Amino acid sequence: MVAGTALVSRDGRAVGTSEIHPPPHILAMPAAEAIHLVKEYPEAAGRPPRRVLDDVSLAVEAGESLAIVGPSGCGKSTLLNLIGLLDEPTSGEVRLAGRSVAGLGEPARAVLRAELIGFVFQLH
Repeated sequence: MVAGTALVSRDGRAVGTSEIHPPPHILAMPAAEAIHLVKEYPEAAGRPPRRVLDDVSLAVEAGESLAIVGPSGCGKSTLLNLIGLLDEPTSGEVRLAGRSVAGLGEPARAVLRAELIGFVFQLH
């Protein structure tokens, strides 16, 4: 921090260091968790749904770098869309900063996306 510079939140109010640096109990939990995620997409009438994720669990710590790799169609983007709150799992749970996002409406999900998640979309 440069002397004479104030720290300001997104809404324009001055903030103290306790608001910028999370308390130790927040740092002890994963920043994002996927717990037993299943994602299915409906198929034509009379056909069983297409399961693209089957019991996937993952924990990402704050500050951790992670690469999700695999062949085309294996569910990488689906997993990221679930963790990024762009889609909802068929079953399982997503947690951000220790808080379950199950049952949150789109307005609350949008706030969490804006404040906790960053996206870099791949365009080809």
